[in-house]
Amino acid sequence: MIPLLSGCHLLSEPPSLWEEAGDLGYFLARHGLTVKTVDLLVATYALSHSVALLTGDPDFRGMKRAGAQLLLVDL
Repeated sequence: MIPLLSGCHLLSEPPSLWEEAGDLGYFLARHGLTVKTVDLLVATYALSHSVALLTGDPDFRGMKRAGAQLLLVDL
């Protein structure tokens, strides 16, 4: 196993993952941001479990600037 991944935990799927991701996408669109579905799903997992995202993807920073309450840790 890759050493970095040994500290990662599996997260259970939020019960209403797709609905919450859709709500997040709608919220972000109202703030002028269009986000890929996969990024919405990842963000929804993080928000549902109150965990930070370790990312270098600028899309997540855009979500945060638009008002999503994401916790981000930049690579």
